[in-house]
Amino acid sequence: ANSESSFDRLENHWLPLIERCYNGELPVIVAGNKIDLIRKAQQERQQQLQLAQNQEEIARLQEQHQEQIMRSRQQIVTLMQRFRFLRQYVRCSARDLLNIDRIFLQAQQAVLYPIGPLYDLEEGRLSEQCQRAFQRIFRIYDRDHDGLLNHIELDRFQHESFDRPMYRKDLMTWKKTIQNNNSTQEPIVKDGKLTVAGFLAIFDVFINDNNLEVPWLVLRKFGYHDDDLRLLIPEMNNNKSVWKLSKMDRRFLIDTFFQFDSDGDGILSPDDVQNICSILPPPMLPLWHPVRAPQAFANSFSLPKLPPRNESAAVTTTTPTSLSDDHQSQTVTLPDSFSASGITIASGETMPTINSSVHRSQFPVSEPLTFLQWMSYWHMCSAMSPGETRAELYRLGHVRKRKRTDHTTMPSKELRILVFGSPGSGKTAILNALCRVNGDANNNDTNDDSNDETATTTTTIDPLQTTKTQYPETCTTYMIQQK
Repeated sequence: ANSESSFDRLENHWLPLIERCYNGELPVIVAGNKIDLIRKAQQERQQQLQLAQNQEEIARLQEQHQEQIMRSRQQIVTLMQRFRFLRQYVRCSARDLLNIDRIFLQAQQAVLYPIGPLYDLEEGRLSEQCQRAFQRIFRIYDRDHDGLLNHIELDRFQHESFDRPMYRKDLMTWKKTIQNNNSTQEPIVKDGKLTVAGFLAIFDVFINDNNLEVPWLVLRKFGYHDDDLRLLIPEMNNNKSVWKLSKMDRRFLIDTFFQFDSDGDGILSPDDVQNICSILPPPMLPLWHPVRAPQAFANSFSLPKLPPRNESAAVTTTTPTSLSDDHQSQTVTLPDSFSASGITIASGETMPTINSSVHRSQFPVSEPLTFLQWMSYWHMCSAMSPGETRAELYRLGHVRKRKRTDHTTMPSKELRILVFGSPGSGKTAILNALCRVNGDANNNDTNDDSNDETATTTTTIDPLQTTKTQYPETCTTYMIQQK
């Protein structure tokens, strides 16, 4: 422990060798042995102080001692900063059996509770996947969906995670601790409640104190077992006949909508949708997004397909103005929410696939979503793949029954519509019109040989006049019924 040559050999040979062989992924505990010799040196130094003849000599000896202590500490700090896989430095004595058990305990904990998945040693903060995991746990216990954890919610978290209550005195102590150690500009406590940043700061304190057992116990309690903190989805009822969202599912989605509607205008902006998806694994996109859909619905009968954006359609309808036979024709402009709130579902053997390698920057995270559009998307996904939809809700933090909030919504009923009719009765035409698809899409090709160029002219026809479609489609929409 007090040998300069041993320390230099460790710094310049052994640790670099381990780093090269294991790419810095193997946790290392350094044991500084023979501290009994240090104690002997301290006794000799004490004798020198007693034999000192004047105060100047005593001050000189004490200064030398302090310099040796500071130099030793600085060497250890420098060593741990240079080699990030170095977990602990323990001084021990094999002769006196001092701290021997601590070395093996630290080595065991380095394997059982690795720091790599939890902490970014280069940046000096919680890793991205660790932040997403704890943010999801935060949402699970945020029962009132106010983005804060009050004492009751924290007490429930403490009880279910460690089987012990959270006393108010302990909560006050934690608030003071994390406020004193807050190195960010984000608020830790708001209105006497913990924010997301405050909740993360608690585990940051444990990790910086090298107490990795606590965060790992919490993460494994909530299904994060792998070193990459991948969430394990429990077995769910994948009965395809049960395709409707349950009342608990709908309540969770309703509460989530109003919680993340940042400006309270009843519309989720793209940033709001991004915040909702921020706890999902990369690429952190909605379930129906073109980048995620091919993998998410790989075993489903269809895929979501986004139609041209900012598209609107007009349908001429005949609406009775009274109980008489007189009718009035009027033109109704379909909103963007029509046809799955702007989404159709393509299916069939000839269904075109979406290139999953397309970069997400080519697609927005989401267009602004009204409440009915938001719910319509989820009803559509549940109809396509109930199991994947339940798994997605689980990833978003829907794992337990939640308290009903003050948000009131209209009662709804979901229906799946099947169209029957004799050949030539117009089944394809009306579905093409509803899905806004030009089924026949007659193409007239003309060649200009003089310029050695090929020009293609596409004739767009009225969907109501079509008799074919390129592939079957399923769409979802909603109607508001006046009482």
